[in-house]
Amino acid sequence: MPDNELMPNDSTNLVDQKTYDAVRGYIVAAQKQITVAVNSAMVEAYWNIGKRIYEACGECERAAFGIELDPLSQPDAC
Repeated sequence: MPDNELMPNDSTNLVDQKTYDAVRGYIVAAQKQITVAVNSAMVEAYWNIGKRIYEACGECERAAFGIELDPLSQPDAC
């Protein structure tokens, strides 16, 4: 179908292919922006949750398994 050819839609109106493509492009771009915004919000939420748990548990305290796994995380390293 050439770029300037009209195509009928379900309601028997005529739709220009370029117009259809432009509208579809706006929707797809908006969906991508929404995905990025939601992902950013979730990263921030998880960061704040982790920070709150870290502060509530004591900033320099580590579980015994954490000290064994990471020798640099000794209590005096904080």
